[in-house]
Parts: sequence; C-alpha cells; structure tokens
Amino acid sequence: MLRRISFLGVGVLLASCATNEFKEEKVICTAMWMKEIPPHYEQ
Repeated sequence: MLRRISFLGVGVLLASCATNEFKEEKVICTAMWMKEIPPHYEQ
C-alpha cells in the first residue's frame, strides 16, 4: 500500500515538471538569472 502511494507521488511530481506553465516559468527564471550571473566560458 505504501509502495503504491509513493509511486503515485513520484509520478505526480514528475508529471508536474512537464506542464507548459512550468516550462514557461523556467525559461523566464533562466533569462533573468543569466543577466544577473552571466556564464563564464573557457576553452
């Protein structure tokens, strides 16, 4: 019983990261922080 509940919880958490709202928010946050902390590229 507990195992099924834990699998269901993990499934819901993984599915929530696949929504369009989450992806849009991630793009906005990435753009905002790229201005604050620009990447330092080295070869």
